[in-house]
Amino acid sequence: MSTTPNPDQPQPPVSDVPLAPPPGFTWVAEGAARILYRSQKEVFYNPVQEFNRDLSIAMIRDYMTHSTSRKPVRILEALSATGLRSIRYAKELPEGKTILANDIDQAAVESIRMNSEFNKVSPDVLVPNQDDASMVMYRNRTKETMFDVVDLDPYGSPATFLDSAVQSVADGGLLCVTATDMAVLCGSHPEVSYNKYNAIALKEKYCHEMGVRILLGNIDAHAARYKRYIVPLLSLSIDFYARVFVRVYTSPAEAKMSASKVSLVYQCVGCDTHLLQPMLKVTVNGKSTKFAPATGPTAPPHCPHCNKIFRIGGPLWSKPMHDREVIGRILDQVKADPSRYNTSKRITAMLSVASNELPDLPLFYSLPALSNTLHLTTPPLLSVRSAIVARGFRISESHTDSAALKTDAPSSVIWDVMRGWAKLHPPKPPAPTSPAAAILGTEPSFEADFTPRKEAEPVGRGKMARFLPNPTENWGPQARATGKRSADIAVAFAEASSSSSSSSSSSSSSSSSSSSSSMEGVESTGTSDPGIPSAASLLMNAKLKSQAGQAKGAKKHRSKSSKPCKLFLIGDCARESCPYSHDPIHLQEAGIEFTTAPKPDVNITGLPTDHT
Repeated sequence: MSTTPNPDQPQPPVSDVPLAPPPGFTWVAEGAARILYRSQKEVFYNPVQEFNRDLSIAMIRDYMTHSTSRKPVRILEALSATGLRSIRYAKELPEGKTILANDIDQAAVESIRMNSEFNKVSPDVLVPNQDDASMVMYRNRTKETMFDVVDLDPYGSPATFLDSAVQSVADGGLLCVTATDMAVLCGSHPEVSYNKYNAIALKEKYCHEMGVRILLGNIDAHAARYKRYIVPLLSLSIDFYARVFVRVYTSPAEAKMSASKVSLVYQCVGCDTHLLQPMLKVTVNGKSTKFAPATGPTAPPHCPHCNKIFRIGGPLWSKPMHDREVIGRILDQVKADPSRYNTSKRITAMLSVASNELPDLPLFYSLPALSNTLHLTTPPLLSVRSAIVARGFRISESHTDSAALKTDAPSSVIWDVMRGWAKLHPPKPPAPTSPAAAILGTEPSFEADFTPRKEAEPVGRGKMARFLPNPTENWGPQARATGKRSADIAVAFAEASSSSSSSSSSSSSSSSSSSSSSMEGVESTGTSDPGIPSAASLLMNAKLKSQAGQAKGAKKHRSKSSKPCKLFLIGDCARESCPYSHDPIHLQEAGIEFTTAPKPDVNITGLPTDHT
């Protein structure tokens, strides 16, 4: 296997996977991978996240292409579940990589191993591993064992994994982090956002960008404890989650700058006025660098526009969220071969908007929110953008809001523009004590020019769809997999594979007998490649692991329907419609003991006439 990444390496064809799943299984097809499962409840798969995985492959491909190392790229997927992401990495990334697909759940690891074998991924490329994700990363903190790429995609918050993650990434390595707890990052639970991210999130129109910036600031704070710092390459709010890609470097001098890269936010409770408060002042004079607490506050006790008070949020990352050069390379990569990614149109649209965001301006104003504050009919976006540009200020969109005004214009200019629109389109008289009355009661300091200007148009307007509709109807994070998963999924796969191969043989009867007899001597059964276990050995190992798991923790098999059905013991229960459990483990835990399957004539004294 070549150790030098080759971006032009032809990808393995999908045809190297069987044309149909084994009996008793179905599959999920995504990219070049096919993931087997027996029940929808048994596996967590959200098709909306295909965009996440496509984008991750594009980012890691770019990282591998521009890596100066001659060694294989070591990739860790710390929370692999079924292994879909790792298998796609193995099949779709250039040669010159090794992937550790880790999960703490035994059933998940068996699923990874099964799906890896089914997708014909070499065990030299993808290695399943069962362990706590944090412990895997803590044990790989030395220079020799660090990972070049660490991918964290948990169900919920990544907060508990960040400390170990920033230590296990090689110097200059790529850290990919997903956060699906956007309700927390967007301000619905400020006490939880502080507990998880050491920041107060505000529930404002810019909340999605603020959530991404809070996540970035928290990652950098973890890195700074170990004399490391981050450089964001791409930071997005997508659907119901945040996804960030950052490079992690080691530099004690740069780590000291960490507090200067974050700011607090003063947000008026009456209108949309907001101000940033830096946390640290840095003065550089030649080779001398001095640090001091920032002076403030930047906001007065009351809002100068509506006379209401301010709330405080943050700290959040106030430096650039994206690297335009990297985004440009990703766009070129996707445009060169759109068929490589099923979500290529969406990648192109979102990254095009992100690349045109003003990098030095955190947060934004929302035009509908400004209009709502003043009870105005919302003006055309281009007209307001033109009025701001006419005053000599910069403006851009935000990938989180199609009606965003991301500008370096102060709030006084923003409100003067809106006052000018109110003079042209007078609203109904507002309540005397409302923010609208206070703002509209002040005369604008200039006459706004709403004539549309070419330079005020969003970049790429009219050439492509920049804000695409929701991926699917009723899209969202979806619920966890609730089905009862255990290591016997590999048993079923091995049995199905054995029966499938036996039935396709010309001498089915002899094949069947040899297959059954081979179970008596598993050690003597093998394949041409000693690195790939045979179906028989996989079957026996999975059965042993399954039995050990049941003996060690039977209570782990509880489900939502673990309340035992006592009528089942006397054979008077319609099993298909019964809402209670017929699992012997649940019955035994309820104090009902039996050694064989219950029969209809069994009589249990004191048994009630209902199920429980």
